[in-house]
Amino acid sequence: MCGNLSGRRKKPISSILEALVHTKEGQRAVLKAARQQLRVSGYNPAMSTYLRETVEGKLVERVEVQGGLELSARIRRAKQRLAEAHNDAEDHTPSDE
Repeated sequence: MCGNLSGRRKKPISSILEALVHTKEGQRAVLKAARQQLRVSGYNPAMSTYLRETVEGKLVERVEVQGGLELSARIRRAKQRLAEAHNDAEDHTPSDE
């Protein structure tokens, strides 16, 4: 059996922070941290990116591929040519007799 049957598990720090955010004290702390981040990112933009990626993960870039079946057909033909070349190379190697 494979797969994650229990669902995606959060890391312990994520669970703690999530619980903290639901309290008044936690909400004030989040606002204070956000203000501090804005001040820091003014002279160190990389810090802003680092903090966001730490909390929310890296941004996902969507890529659209056009060509559909034509592209997959070209890939299939290339793989077939590689397999044929490999088989030809095996046929022409001297065997140990």
